[in-house]
Amino acid sequence: MVALKDQIRDMVDFDAFQKQKYSVAAGYKLFSPPVTRLYWSKEAWSRLNIPKHSVIAWLAMLNRLKTQDRLMQFGLHVQGTCCLCELQLETCQHLFFECSVAEKCLQDLKNWLNWHAQTSSLQQLLKWIGKSKLSKFKKGVLTAAVVGLVYNIWRTRNEVVWQKA
Repeated sequence: MVALKDQIRDMVDFDAFQKQKYSVAAGYKLFSPPVTRLYWSKEAWSRLNIPKHSVIAWLAMLNRLKTQDRLMQFGLHVQGTCCLCELQLETCQHLFFECSVAEKCLQDLKNWLNWHAQTSSLQQLLKWIGKSKLSKFKKGVLTAAVVGLVYNIWRTRNEVVWQKA
C-alpha cells in the first residue's frame, strides 16, 4: 500500500493540483490504461449500418459469436463442423468468409457493387474500406453492405442450426 502511495505521488503534479490547474479528466487519463484504437470500429459503427447488423459485426470482429468452436470450448457437445458448407470446423474466421457458401455470397456482393477488392476476410475487408480513398458516402455504402452480409450469414447459420435441432 505504501509503495502504491509513493507511485501515485511520483505520477501526480501536486503543484498543479494546489494551483487548481488539476482536472478530473487529467486524473482519469493518468490512471487509465492506454487505449488501443481498433482500426475497424469506425466502419462497424457507421451511421449507414442497421444497429443490429453492427452488433453482430462487432461480435464477429472480436471473435465473440457463439460459433461451434467456441461452444466446444465451453464444454458443450456440438457437431463442430460448419452447418453451411459441412466441410470444416466452424469458427468466425471460417464463417466470414472462408466458408464456400459465405465466400460465394461475398463474391456476389462484390459483383453487384462492382467492387474489385481482392481481400476475402472480414478483418481485411473492413481495413481495406477504412484505408481506401473513396468518398465518405461510398465507404459507408460498402461498409453497410459487408456488415449486412455478415448479419445475414449469421442469421442464416442460426436458422440452419435451429432447424436441425
